[in-house]
Amino acid sequence: MIKIKEFRQRLHLKQKDLAKQLGILPTTLYKYEKEIIQPSNEMLISISKQLGVSVDALLGTESNLMDLNLLSADQKEMLNLILEFSPSTQNIALGYLRILKAERENKKTDY
Repeated sequence: MIKIKEFRQRLHLKQKDLAKQLGILPTTLYKYEKEIIQPSNEMLISISKQLGVSVDALLGTESNLMDLNLLSADQKEMLNLILEFSPSTQNIALGYLRILKAERENKKTDY
């Protein structure tokens, strides 16, 4: 069982957004998630990188939720900084990130 939808939802990604990042149609991603069609090995690797998980986790053959080796140095730094905060401060940081995401989506710009 491929867990694309599960990992996508954990990241609060919409199907259309992940499809755009992967360079595929949303209908193709839908078919992957419903296992109507199977992604190629190359596409599985691309999906795993976009979702920050290993291919094994994506395929359900390992229990790790996220492969930290797939994160960039900046992403690792951001994660470490957030983990240093209290849970309430983490929620505030998450709120700011959601605002930035919404602004980016509304303006179609990249921060």
